Amino acid sequence: MRQRIVLFGDSITQRGFEIVHKGWAAALSDAFSRKADVINRGYSGYNTRWASQLVDSVAGEFERPGLALGRGEGAGATTSASDNDDIVTVFFGANDAALATGTGSKQHVPVDEYAANLAAMVDRIRELREPFPPAVVL
Repeated sequence: MRQRIVLFGDSITQRGFEIVHKGWAAALSDAFSRKADVINRGYSGYNTRWASQLVDSVAGEFERPGLALGRGEGAGATTSASDNDDIVTVFFGANDAALATGTGSKQHVPVDEYAANLAAMVDRIRELREPFPPAVVL
């Protein structure tokens, strides 16, 4: 199977395939044409607090025949390490940075919580990949 590149983020990710804006996801998909599948999981308006609730479903994008995520040793995988060298981008922050007193106040996340949410999402993605090679998380 081809390598997978999963783009997980806010509206900047969601709109990344828009040709009119020369989206970064479209450019990535073009650059990896026939080498990797680029999967867009962008959620417009989401901050890290809300996105942390979606990590398990996004990590499910790595499900492959014979590959059982997050179930520990002997989970039935028969694929090689090179079959599972996937990449995940975690791209949030624009909505978290909304002013706490502005019109986007419901999206605001304090910096300390933002950092903790990002770290927790990355840890969870890695945890769900065990015992297989870790996904590269950018």
